[in-house]
Amino acid sequence: MNRIHLVVLGGMAVVVMAFILLSWSRNGQSTKVASKITDRVDSRVAKPNPGYYVPPNIRPAPASTDAISKATGEFQLKSTLRNYRVALALGQTRLADALKRALLRDRTDVVRFAREEVDHAKTAPDHELALRTLESLEK
Repeated sequence: MNRIHLVVLGGMAVVVMAFILLSWSRNGQSTKVASKITDRVDSRVAKPNPGYYVPPNIRPAPASTDAISKATGEFQLKSTLRNYRVALALGQTRLADALKRALLRDRTDVVRFAREEVDHAKTAPDHELALRTLESLEK
């Protein structure tokens, strides 16, 4: 077979396939298949319960730079306070002294955070360590 025969046969195959597809869509077969596919997809998608309100996904307004800097400062103090508690618990006096000097720069806030830790301690050893930390900061 030469190339001309292949081109003619390929062209005829394309025409026959186009005719089959057109007649298939006119009979409604393609819409049936499409509806089966969408039914399968719809069954996989979670549907909200009736009467259940899903709020729109709206971003909150950005915080001010003052609020961000305040939260960052509080986080740094709380983190340093936790490190100080660990140093006290392990008996590392040099580290505890260095951290205490850093903490006493903001004495009122640190004492307030230490009191919160005393209030929120759940076990007796945690409560005892939190009290010891608070007492050492109030000296």
